[in-house]
Amino acid sequence: MSHDILRAAALLSAWAVLHSLLAADAVKNTAARLLGRRAELYRLLYVLLALVSFPLVMLYIPRLDRVLYAAPHWAATVLNGVRLVSAVLFFATFREFDGSEFLGLRPAWRAVTGRSGGRRIRRPLSASGLYGWCRHPMYLFALIFLAAAPVMTVGGVVFLAFALAYFLLGSVHEERRLVREYGEAYRHYRRRVNRLLPVRKFVEIIGKR
Repeated sequence: MSHDILRAAALLSAWAVLHSLLAADAVKNTAARLLGRRAELYRLLYVLLALVSFPLVMLYIPRLDRVLYAAPHWAATVLNGVRLVSAVLFFATFREFDGSEFLGLRPAWRAVTGRSGGRRIRRPLSASGLYGWCRHPMYLFALIFLAAAPVMTVGGVVFLAFALAYFLLGSVHEERRLVREYGEAYRHYRRRVNRLLPVRKFVEIIGKR
């Protein structure tokens, strides 16, 4: 079992390292030079590679299906409700920003059609709605969805631990880029809104009562 856990952790870590390297500015700048006027295709290629490579990695991960706990029927109903809400809120975060830009569809369209001179259109900093509760709501709701599994296996715990570590490290990298892009506006946002757990928001709400 321990060997299988280490193998799963190694495979997931290797995927995470590759995914992070491809998101590095040095790699993106090199790709931009190679793609030339089609440079904005990179975001879409990056997303497609992630969507294809991650399921392939999961195929090679050992089956760690030993059950650690199984919630009773009433608790399973509650947990499934939590998962449903977290899934809805996860996809609701796309309403806070340009999902087409995020997924690389709009940049790819600009690259193919030649509109906007092939330049990336800077989107405004979103600090309202769900992003007013925490800085990375997509990560938070994904973690809640994973943690609220009615039947938790060893594999589920390994994947949850991986997701938590990857999201935390990924948020650090992402915020460095956002500071470069938005400067003091993002630093101010970061000072008043928590990274993952909306502690300040709850304190603010309680304080108003």
